[in-house]
Amino acid sequence: MVESQCPSTVSCADILAFAVRDSTTLASKKILYQVAAGRRDGRISLENEVTINLPSQYFNATQLISNFESKNLTAEDLVILTGAHSIGVAHCESFINRLYNFSAASGTDPTLDPVYAAILKRKCPSNTTNSSSTVVALDSLTPKILDNMFYVGLMKNLGLLSSDQALLTEEFVRIMVEMNANSENPDLVKLW
Repeated sequence: MVESQCPSTVSCADILAFAVRDSTTLASKKILYQVAAGRRDGRISLENEVTINLPSQYFNATQLISNFESKNLTAEDLVILTGAHSIGVAHCESFINRLYNFSAASGTDPTLDPVYAAILKRKCPSNTTNSSSTVVALDSLTPKILDNMFYVGLMKNLGLLSSDQALLTEEFVRIMVEMNANSENPDLVKLW
């Protein structure tokens, strides 16, 4: 539709950037920033490139940092961009490994708050399959608001994904998470 109205004028990449900006504003009620236009669309889009470029939800902190460094991004970028998990959901299969048959004696990941784990087990029973449509909010505290409560939740062992909770295992990354959790302006995370 856009291409038919504005041929060779507006790129899908620009539309996506504007949509992210506008969604951020709507989700936070306060965050507003300018987005430059002029991006060019790629000529080829391959589904498998997405999965090989995104970090796994099972990555530990070292793997996450390495993955970001391979894209010329820093550990600070990792913490800030992971804050996008303040909104959104994950399917049970993305975190069920933390609930059952974990290497801990209880079978549950010991870095997961036990009360939260019990809630998650009710939502995602052990027989949940990959075809399950059940989803859980990535941020259990303020799931529909883009704010710093995602980081507050991490500090309380409420990180849904292993990769989120892993941010607390590297001291210099943990410090950045703590700074965002303790931000005086809960609507904005610290931009390094």
